Amino acid sequence: MSYARTLPAYTTNQWQNPKGYNILLEGDSWADIPVFTSNLGWSLALALKDKINLCNISHSGDLMDELIQGPQWRRLKKAIGNRNYKFDLLILSAGGNDILLKKVDGQTNIERLLKSASGNEPNAYINQGVCNEIMQLLVDQYRIVLDYCQSANPDLKVATHCYDFIYPRNKATLAVIVKVAGPWVWPAMNGKGITEPAMQRKIMKILLGEFRSKMLELTQQYANFHLFDTQGVLPELQQWQDDIDNWHDEIHPNSDGFRKLVEQCLKPQIENWIAQQD
Repeated sequence: MSYARTLPAYTTNQWQNPKGYNILLEGDSWADIPVFTSNLGWSLALALKDKINLCNISHSGDLMDELIQGPQWRRLKKAIGNRNYKFDLLILSAGGNDILLKKVDGQTNIERLLKSASGNEPNAYINQGVCNEIMQLLVDQYRIVLDYCQSANPDLKVATHCYDFIYPRNKATLAVIVKVAGPWVWPAMNGKGITEPAMQRKIMKILLGEFRSKMLELTQQYANFHLFDTQGVLPELQQWQDDIDNWHDEIHPNSDGFRKLVEQCLKPQIENWIAQQD
């Protein structure tokens, strides 16, 4: 298995596995945590083994703001623009933190997105103006990456995923048995008086579904941009407790969940791209 966490280590793996399809993974905690063996990058490496050389430079908690400026942006541009690295595919795992956790004027975006209401219509609980603002900013930020890739390396494919529909609940990220972070959505929902679990999930389906729609629109505008449609892959539950099969915590799948996402959404498309190169 050819898996690296730095560009120098990736270069060594590439030299040892010269026929591998070369993938750069940059992004957030879906690619980086909750544990080493339970994330998108590790699951992809396990699924495709020596068919690929994977360099995972993701970092938990990253926002699109951080990926497109400062040292991380310089590193990403170096990896994309330097043909010596020979990347065939850039996978971005980005947007979830911007929708949920990014802070604006002292509030997280999920707090800004929600409003107190009543009734059975989930849209009534969503601040549509804030939603439009967040989604447009994400589109603009993705465009910065896509425009750079198009100019610096026109042959490079770029792909993203759209997360899967989370189950808001009181479930934090754990390292061994110690709480590390979270929950994130569940407290914000309860703070707005949205306490019915089914309604909480319906709201998240709308918000994440809007992100998916924006990414799909971008795939129509950039020929080399692709979406791994990861929404609705993990089983739909009618009732749930804090511990759920396929999920590590409130917003991250566990190893089983990531394996299903990779096997159904990422692996088939990447294998198709590999076959096209042969």
